[in-house]
Amino acid sequence: MIALIRAAVEFGINFFDTAEVYGPFVNEELVGEALAPVRAQVVIATKFASRLTPRKIRIRWASTAGQSTSARALRGR
Repeated sequence: MIALIRAAVEFGINFFDTAEVYGPFVNEELVGEALAPVRAQVVIATKFASRLTPRKIRIRWASTAGQSTSARALRGR
């Protein structure tokens, strides 16, 4: 998957959208790791207004939610 994301950049894709709900916590780390070498060339968007539990998604609007979610995407881990 990392090779696919990096190939997309080589083909001119520069906007990547991710969210916790796409694969709880894993997707943002994957996108962040794949894009780390080209971070200055791309835009990473993420959504963070949810709290994931095994049975449901709950809305949370705390600013700390956005900080931790964004940090995972930027760090790539």
